[in-house]
Amino acid sequence: FKNLYYEYIERIENVRRIVNNLNCEFGSYAYFEQPNAQEGIDAFVDFCGGDNESSGFIKECQNKLLAWDEAGKALLLSKETMDKVANINVAIENTKNELNNHYEHESKAERRELESIDNSVAALMNGEDSYSGDNTSYKVLMDKFGFNQSQAMLLAKAINTLGNNKEVSDLNFYKKIAYVYGVLSALCISYDAKRWRLTTGQLSCYQAEKELKKLGFSDQEILDLRVIINLQHGDFEYDTLKKYGMDINSSRYKTETYTKINKRALENNNDFAHMTVQMAAFGNGDSVYENNEDNLARRIVDMINAPVGSDFSTTYSKYEISFKGDIDSGRYSEEDFQSDVDAINIYQRMVDEKSIDIGVWNTYFEEVDDNKEQRAIEFFENIGNGYIDMGIINLSNIIETETYGSIHIKLGSGNDIKKAKQTFVQWIMSIYGGIDYEFPQK
Repeated sequence: FKNLYYEYIERIENVRRIVNNLNCEFGSYAYFEQPNAQEGIDAFVDFCGGDNESSGFIKECQNKLLAWDEAGKALLLSKETMDKVANINVAIENTKNELNNHYEHESKAERRELESIDNSVAALMNGEDSYSGDNTSYKVLMDKFGFNQSQAMLLAKAINTLGNNKEVSDLNFYKKIAYVYGVLSALCISYDAKRWRLTTGQLSCYQAEKELKKLGFSDQEILDLRVIINLQHGDFEYDTLKKYGMDINSSRYKTETYTKINKRALENNNDFAHMTVQMAAFGNGDSVYENNEDNLARRIVDMINAPVGSDFSTTYSKYEISFKGDIDSGRYSEEDFQSDVDAINIYQRMVDEKSIDIGVWNTYFEEVDDNKEQRAIEFFENIGNGYIDMGIINLSNIIETETYGSIHIKLGSGNDIKKAKQTFVQWIMSIYGGIDYEFPQK
């Protein structure tokens, strides 16, 4: 309604200019009356507040809804709901232990599995986010990334809202991937930088916030997205977040920490921001070359990541921003490598299925849980043009090829690059072979 109001004002101004021009040109023959627009302006002001963000019927309804919400939360708290839920869960846990003890002593006894009351009440206290997608697909963000239910639902809402944005419906599919995941990666301190924008084509953090605002996200939701994406990505001090414009004390997740998030993940914690920035880069690069776009910034990046001494017809950008970059820098962890491989695999699934939905992530991780080797199989197929054996051969070529970019990355790093190469190869091959691998401590 705000947009309609501004459109109405703009049209009125255009009409007034036309009337003035008519009077100037033909005033000696007839006088043209200016339209009376005030009645329409008053109607808009009464309904949506016009230029005033804090007035109008809609704002009045919003304030009443917020007041009702706060009153509801206060009532739940006054009834000691959370304490009662906690006591019930303790009783359930004690009962489950008793039953299991009985099971251990009685071989014929049927084992009982009891579940605790879920955290929906706790989510309500924290301010649950609306989410209209699949009721279970967001759980992948909890299991694999360590977000709690409220945080996972907010992220899933962001992914699907960006993916359904009608304003970008005309973009080719690669560009849509770059847009959706570029907006999210731009919210991360580590990736809100010019060198990443040249590679991914993504917006700045400020522009990404405006984009989310335009799509109906509240200031609270945008702040919360920035806080959880950054805290899941790295062990940032709260003062650092504040330095980058995040008022952590105003976030619903002001007590959240990197350590807490990592502990909630069911296995080695994937890095959400690290994966999304790669997907944005993959999409941007594929769009440039599949559609022969005049994207000078990305082509310069690709020249930098061309093999030393080559004619620049080949680029390793896709790998240099992924696992090859981690190897060349000598700064890596199992979580980094896993995020790199999963980003490549999920991106290719999105392209094959023509879907940006969080459900693609969910299906991928379900299949990896059922068969651990699937992670390596898909990776080798994706870098081997559909063939596992070609992928294994290509991997050696990729990590051994020196690019202008890799030379720059290695300068002054002082890290053991040879060990990094060996570690990645041993790690991915052990997954492919179904062999347990103890990732070396640095």
